[in-house]
Amino acid sequence: MTTGGRYTLATQTWIATTTTGAPEAKAAVSGVWTGTRMIRVGGRSGWNGQYTTQAGGLYDPVSDSWQPTTLVNAPSKRGGHVAVWTGAEMIIYARLRRHEHFLANGKRYLAPTVLTAGTYSGTITVSGPAATNSPQTVSVDLTVTE
Repeated sequence: MTTGGRYTLATQTWIATTTTGAPEAKAAVSGVWTGTRMIRVGGRSGWNGQYTTQAGGLYDPVSDSWQPTTLVNAPSKRGGHVAVWTGAEMIIYARLRRHEHFLANGKRYLAPTVLTAGTYSGTITVSGPAATNSPQTVSVDLTVTE
């Protein structure tokens, strides 16, 4: 069963989270809070935990929506692993892969950046080894629409 909820401390109430797009239900998953979203990765199922996954999801409580985490360069399937948030990335390490098979490795996951609608300005510096006018600094504006 894939269900979840958000608890509001001020009102001491629970609100159900959407299950649309949520990762498959598993036990022994890990999750971290980034300050804006929850990242959930891995887990296991089956009577002895023989079915593990490497899949995960990003939950946004503002939009009450899930998006899958990428499986590109993802850690191997695991459940019951340790996860921490560094302020910039999620690090997972070790634990069970199948019944009592312990792993001694990990991976880092950098969540995609979410930009709100607006215009962002900055500069980039470009250089080329054969260019006579190198390096060049260019002003850049990025407009994000909803």
